[in-house]
Amino acid sequence: MKNKRLILNSIGAMLAFLVGSGFASGQEIIQFFTGYGGHSLGALFIAALVMIFCTVVIMADSNGQQLNSPAKIFRYYCGSYLSWLPLIYIPLLLYSIFVVMLAGAGATMAQYFGIDPMWGRCGMAALSCFSALTGLNRLVNIIGKIGPVVILFMLTIGIISILNRDMPWPELFRLVELREMPRASDYWYVSGYLYASFSVILSTSFFASLATAMPNERAAAVTGFLGAAIFMATAAVMSFSLLSQAPLVMAADIPVLAMAGAASPVLAALFSIILLAGIYSTAVPMLWSTVDIFSRCLGIKPFVLTLLFTALGVAASLLPFSTLVNTLYPLGGIVGTVLILGISSSALSRCWLRK
Repeated sequence: MKNKRLILNSIGAMLAFLVGSGFASGQEIIQFFTGYGGHSLGALFIAALVMIFCTVVIMADSNGQQLNSPAKIFRYYCGSYLSWLPLIYIPLLLYSIFVVMLAGAGATMAQYFGIDPMWGRCGMAALSCFSALTGLNRLVNIIGKIGPVVILFMLTIGIISILNRDMPWPELFRLVELREMPRASDYWYVSGYLYASFSVILSTSFFASLATAMPNERAAAVTGFLGAAIFMATAAVMSFSLLSQAPLVMAADIPVLAMAGAASPVLAALFSIILLAGIYSTAVPMLWSTVDIFSRCLGIKPFVLTLLFTALGVAASLLPFSTLVNTLYPLGGIVGTVLILGISSSALSRCWLRK
């Protein structure tokens, strides 16, 4: 019973980590999947295949080899000569997303509740700081219960939207192709790979930390499979729900809100709270992971770094982050490929040794 609870909480924490404001709002899904119309299924298949495979291997290896620090994880997968690349890049990317989450919380509070954005930023920062200070076990218990709620809410909106579509699928595919919705890449297969690559980059350290607490490799692998599979299944449902309401969501800043409003005013009102929950469930593990990496590498107490990074995050959330994002995100393809090749090599080695 205790192991089952641990696995369920860990799956919930994985989902909470992966579901941020980009995913919950629908913009992320549109740009990586929905915008490709009929080819979105292919992009989803590639993303699911890469992500599930990498997550299962990361979780199993981290438990079996006790990869309980970022340095060990990246040295194991990337070798001594390349391990510095993800070790430098990933904490910067994690922290930039934490800052973006603070800015998103401020904007959400201002738009839906009429509260000064600064109060929203400070409130989310304080809540994230307090949660991160409670430690990994308590953190998993907190966000592990939020993740499934956000996923279930989004699936409800998605299924209702698909059932209420007014146009047949072929017409919707043509509409998307003619209107050219925003796309992450010119090619659907590249977009699917990039989505999985970024997800793996962001989640490796956090997922490895979850895996080391598992009772055995099998439990860790099963947890990784279920967490990644549920997340990608949700992405697939949301992609087709957004496609089913393409005329409605094309011009919407927050597409899922537009769908929720069309489905029910009550769902639209609840969505603002769910969006904040999604922001919180991403901001906290991003902050915790950044602190964990820096504290282990620099030998500074996590308490000090958590307070410092929280204060800096509030200040940084006031600045335009386009330059930082435009610098960090393109590097993700390189770092992600290096990491995925290392993970694939580890999996092949396991298969060879078992023979």
